[in-house]
Amino acid sequence: EAHVSYEAHRRGIPTPRVVAGAIYPRGPFYRADLITEYVASAVDLARMLFDEERVGRERTDVLRHVGALVTRAAAAGIEHPDLNARNVLVEPFSGGTSPLLLDLDRCRVRAPGVPGDAETMLSRLTRSLRKHEERSSSRLSRAEWGALRAGSGTTG
Repeated sequence: EAHVSYEAHRRGIPTPRVVAGAIYPRGPFYRADLITEYVASAVDLARMLFDEERVGRERTDVLRHVGALVTRAAAAGIEHPDLNARNVLVEPFSGGTSPLLLDLDRCRVRAPGVPGDAETMLSRLTRSLRKHEERSSSRLSRAEWGALRAGSGTTG
């Protein structure tokens, strides 16, 4: 995960930085812990969309940025096989928001110049968002789904 985080940053993909780590060897196995920077003002995408009172343009803007982040990550060769609404952190800043990728331990890093599969990652995120819709009283609007697709550069 530390390697993926380093490569993601190096390739221009926003993710909280690793600030410390520890390895605990146990015979032929080991356990490792990583500490990443805390982004105090950020919330995960699921919470932002389904638990908070955010409306209109802020939601569509965030989803457009998330779609673009998925495409950028794939183009940079970072594939997140477990991309879900809790693995995207939304950080507010003056004039907008910026998404960051989380939980990179299962990610694959492709060789430079070899893109990942944005459509597969976007499909996984879409399934996650649909599950959150089923669990909550909130639904994404047609415009919000369109913003996610538009940001990713895909249609459908």
